[in-house]
Amino acid sequence: MRRAASLLAAVVTAGVACGDNLPPLETSAERPTDETLYAPDRIWDVEIDLDAGDIAALAAAPFEYVAADVRIGGLELPDAGVSLKGTFSFRPLSDKAAFKIRTDWRRAGQAIGGVHRITLNNMWQSRGMVSEWLGYRVFAAAGVPSPRCGFARVWVNGELFGLYANVESEDEYFLARHFADPTGNLYEAELTDLSSDEIADFEQEQGGDTSRADLVELAAAVAADGDDLFFADDALLDTGEFLAFVAGEATIGHWDGYWKAHNYRLYRDPESQTWSFIPWGIDQAYERRLDPFDGAGLVTRKCMASPRCLALYGQIARTLVSEVVELDLAARLDRLTALIEPSLEEDPRKPYGSDKVRRHQAAIRDYLEGQPAALERRLACAGAEGERDEDGDTFGACLSDCDDTSAAAHPGASEVCDELDNDCNGFIDDLAGCGCESEEVGGALFLFCDHAMSWSAARQHCAGQDGELAWFDGAAQARAVFAVAAARVRDHWYFALNDRAEEEVWRAPDDPISFEDWASDEPDSFGDEDCGVLDLYAGGAWSDVRCGEPHPFVCRGE
Repeated sequence: MRRAASLLAAVVTAGVACGDNLPPLETSAERPTDETLYAPDRIWDVEIDLDAGDIAALAAAPFEYVAADVRIGGLELPDAGVSLKGTFSFRPLSDKAAFKIRTDWRRAGQAIGGVHRITLNNMWQSRGMVSEWLGYRVFAAAGVPSPRCGFARVWVNGELFGLYANVESEDEYFLARHFADPTGNLYEAELTDLSSDEIADFEQEQGGDTSRADLVELAAAVAADGDDLFFADDALLDTGEFLAFVAGEATIGHWDGYWKAHNYRLYRDPESQTWSFIPWGIDQAYERRLDPFDGAGLVTRKCMASPRCLALYGQIARTLVSEVVELDLAARLDRLTALIEPSLEEDPRKPYGSDKVRRHQAAIRDYLEGQPAALERRLACAGAEGERDEDGDTFGACLSDCDDTSAAAHPGASEVCDELDNDCNGFIDDLAGCGCESEEVGGALFLFCDHAMSWSAARQHCAGQDGELAWFDGAAQARAVFAVAAARVRDHWYFALNDRAEEEVWRAPDDPISFEDWASDEPDSFGDEDCGVLDLYAGGAWSDVRCGEPHPFVCRGE
């Protein structure tokens, strides 16, 4: 194996402490196989050796492959190809770079079983560091062609880079595992949907026919009237599989996938002549709860417009919920966090501190425990004939009526203080004057408003109560207020803190703050997080979140 550790340390890792207390690389004699490479109960050591010229080449052109010797466990892979990867998550070698490896780059046939492409994700957007491992197993349970996923510790020239998600690459070998004919066209989509004017935006990754006639045909079927795309004898789509894919995204909260026409793959099997949607880029799963009928992709919307397709979707999604319950992902998460804990602690380049990672793992655990019941309730709106309308208000319960138990709740209704979301805007009792219960804490009167709203709606609501979003006299009072709040509703709670006027200048709500009580590694402004909450998983210390997220909130009275 080539060695250039001193060059890498001097040229590439300036400012990043290597640390004499980090464990040395202990090479295992065990050699990975096709199956064990993604084993759920182990972490492989992946060692990458680069020479000085290749380090310089990656700095100049990070997405181009360079020569490297790679070792995985006891398996030597000389003259492999290595490149960096990522868009938002891209980091250079001086940071926690993500990697692609081609085992056969210079040696034809060099592979691990059939695996010759390896993807090592740095989990820069996976704040709990478990989303990909959990999420791809949900898609697999749904019967959707999906990558396998495990973990790896990555070393570059003897220096530990840390814990990575080892995600199966979606290549010709992946296609051969899932489809009768793996020689068809595979497309990558990034902020691209199946409309005729976006055909050129798809990136073709596999397949010899570069005319894109197949995409043109599919886009035309999506635009056509009726639901032949799903139910014709020669339908272009594997309908059951597609609906399971949509249900999978809803189940894991993959808002960054086809839910918004971003981060997915399309493959047409030449034998069946049908298209499959393949999940990808799920590192932000389990961050948000999604309405299972609210996907924005054109094919999803077309299905929801068909009573027959919507009914089938409800059936398939309910089946998936049952299968996810059988997976017992909360118990798997417990075992998973125990597995990766030592590697998390020793990771010198992890993007988030260990405390923050554990907070997000705790939030994911709550998500896993609550999601099946929440989905069951929501999916009840889909009956055998399409949408139900149990309250008889002429609004379908899946797509427009937010509460099918009461005719007083539907789009266009007037909001009143009755514990319902009357106007179906997503917020209950968001009308100035709707009551919040008051309690004195630390010598001041606070109003505890249990109904979740956006930060702006909460501020307006407080004004309607002759108060304002809460600010506190000190950290002790804030923690005491959180104790009262969390006993009412187990959630983050909004208060006045925000940096909406000027990034990283925190105010409450318009004046400079007089003290701070941030949780560890906060604020991080991840994804435009400009509003403060008393963080459930940090005992009431502060975290920043997206201002549009619905949370209960605390007002301060006169």
